Amino acid sequence: MKARASQCRQRGAIALMFGLLVLLLLGMLGMVIDLGQLYNREQEMRTLADSAALAAARELNGTAAGVNSALSHAAQTAAASHYRYSQPVTWSSAALSFADDADGPWHSAADTVASPAGRIFARVDTRQLGEEHGTVATAFLFLLAPAQASQQVAAVAVAGRSGLAIAPLAVCAMDPAPSKTRNIAGPVDELVQYGFRRGVSYNLLNLNPALGAASGEYFLVDPISAAGTLGTLANTEDSVLAPFMCAGRLHLRRIGSQPVTVRRKTPFTLALQLNSRFNSYGPAADPLSCTPLAAPPDSNIASFAAGSWMGVAPSAAHAQPTAAGTPGKPLSSVADPLPEPVVNAAAYGPLWAYGAAIISPSGAAYPRAYWPQLYPASPGAPTAPSYPALSTPYAAMVTAPTGNTGLARRRLLQIPLLACPVPAGQLQQASVLAIGTFFMVAPASGAAISAEFAGLASEQSLGTPVELLR
Repeated sequence: MKARASQCRQRGAIALMFGLLVLLLLGMLGMVIDLGQLYNREQEMRTLADSAALAAARELNGTAAGVNSALSHAAQTAAASHYRYSQPVTWSSAALSFADDADGPWHSAADTVASPAGRIFARVDTRQLGEEHGTVATAFLFLLAPAQASQQVAAVAVAGRSGLAIAPLAVCAMDPAPSKTRNIAGPVDELVQYGFRRGVSYNLLNLNPALGAASGEYFLVDPISAAGTLGTLANTEDSVLAPFMCAGRLHLRRIGSQPVTVRRKTPFTLALQLNSRFNSYGPAADPLSCTPLAAPPDSNIASFAAGSWMGVAPSAAHAQPTAAGTPGKPLSSVADPLPEPVVNAAAYGPLWAYGAAIISPSGAAYPRAYWPQLYPASPGAPTAPSYPALSTPYAAMVTAPTGNTGLARRRLLQIPLLACPVPAGQLQQASVLAIGTFFMVAPASGAAISAEFAGLASEQSLGTPVELLR
């Protein structure tokens, strides 16, 4: 009798424990299902925010049209997205905002259309969409806590460019004026920008707007320290600068009106890195050598130092400098002073390797018939009997790289033009007046970077590919 009663009690206890275990297992299963729903919805919102922010940031170019394109591309990306596995997203432009810094402050689309300059970062906040997008109804959690009957999830993504396609090399603007008219002996005048003439090649290491300058003034740019902050000498050592000089980039998202950190350093020791554009690379064992993957050659690696299209061979790969140390005169090229000095045709260097001189104010290219007025010389002006009929030497006289795939216009250097004089000292901050575009006519050396002035570039046009920043 007692044994039978004990067995009944044991069976009852086991049944009770089994029932409790089933409830526990069901509760755990419910939590797994609910947590899985929350995780999946969070990933859906994350994917939506990331893809829409990237789509918008790619379109930003400092114009109202770019902002409108960003709005359109974000909406298109959202339209292709889903939540709750199959529900289409109902997009609202209120979820998209813009800023000139990745940390904000953030501005609405309407404000950015009205004032688009500098707004290069896009943020998507899914909390600004309809509440249904982030609401997850729980199947089991509410049994434990009625307040958990539904949960809200959201995602915020910020996208923008990671840097600027600007070389860590700067020179002085030869004139602080953005544009001037150069009067030539002819019916139309020439456009001069910050003291540089289109189509003329300069030695970037031997220019100085200071009156009576005896030597050139160039600077290395700190590629890491944010504009507006004073960087360090360590950031301008060759070991740091080399990969940035190879790629022609700065790890700065924006310069704007802020000064950059620059360093005076002679001699120039990064010519090999610039020459990666000519398919020239240092020893693989050298940690400062460029690699074709990170720094591909140009699609045309021909040196134009000889100016084969010109009637008189140039004396150098750039226009000859003016006499150094001349009282009251800057150190420039013989192509710059007015009235023009008496020089021979060879002194002008290779002309129009990348592009023609520009007429002011129309912006049209000069025909070559104007060379005698543009470049007077004795006993005769430069001529170009072998100049390509329909294009330029860079476009027509092509030597393709061997062994590596070339990238068109890699020989274009985007270089900050500084407001000079820069205060004395090895490390200083300097204001950037503009970004000058210079075409490398020939490989560089420690004594010369021969580059033809090819105009100006806006900072916003030089952003590197956009990426997710948070």
